[in-house]
Amino acid sequence: MLFDLIRSRRSAHIQRDAARWIAYLNSDRCTASDRRRFDAWLAHSPDHAACFEEASQAWDDLGYMPATSLEVVQGVNRIGRSNRRRLLAAFAATVAVGGGALTWTRAAAKTYETGVGERRRIDVAPGLSLDLDALSRVRVSASGGTIAIEEGRARIVIQDRSADIRAGACRFATRSAVLDVACNQEGFQHLAVLKGEGTLKENGEDPARPISAPSLLSGADLRLSHPDAIEIERLTAWQDGRVIFDDETLQNAIAVMNRYDRGHLRLQGSGVAELRVSGMFKLGDNGRFVEALTALLPVSARREGAAWVLTRS
Repeated sequence: MLFDLIRSRRSAHIQRDAARWIAYLNSDRCTASDRRRFDAWLAHSPDHAACFEEASQAWDDLGYMPATSLEVVQGVNRIGRSNRRRLLAAFAATVAVGGGALTWTRAAAKTYETGVGERRRIDVAPGLSLDLDALSRVRVSASGGTIAIEEGRARIVIQDRSADIRAGACRFATRSAVLDVACNQEGFQHLAVLKGEGTLKENGEDPARPISAPSLLSGADLRLSHPDAIEIERLTAWQDGRVIFDDETLQNAIAVMNRYDRGHLRLQGSGVAELRVSGMFKLGDNGRFVEALTALLPVSARREGAAWVLTRS
């Protein structure tokens, strides 16, 4: 009997943790480090995985989850019951406490990822396809109605279906569009509307702004511009395995090139990172890129294992 009581309390504790993880993973405060901690928690015990799956399914049945807030955290802290019907009711009550602010649940989403030098095409659902750039991670809700660019870059094609695109603080809703969206570890980089139209909500706030092609939202302040054909070619060159640099620092240029080739480039010494490079280069061939750099810039290169080390000459 004592063993059953201990087991029941342990189960309730795991359920509380699972519910709190669901709320926190949906929060804008969640970082890559937090996701690694979550992965470690999930792998720690089969009980953790089972409770998280049960909680995720409850959210999926509900269809939404509340925006993460103090009320939500307090609400999920009170969830300690293993009965699935009561768990779902508790989640629904938490939504009501949260004032009805609803957002997408990450728990019911599917993640698509690519590695170094890997590009991937995914036909997610009728009217929705993704082309992922190297080192990218995208989450798509179970219904396909929400696409979150967590890291890297993606071309998103939406045809005759509602879609909510999320990248950092940027929220873009559309029914028909072709988009190029990019984020890095610091957050949102850009969202280019190449075809179609939609509406932009900054940080989920009203009023929504109508945006139509060709348009480019860039930077943390979501600056809006209207790119010409040359800029669009630069933005989309990765889809053809190319990159176009326009007076880019060498430090930034090699950061881009290293996403596509395991034979990494490194800079060594002073005065080399600030050198500027322009031109069109093939992705995934750092050896040829080094040849071009040594011909165009005052740099020399040497091999160290699989890597190239660049120094000022």
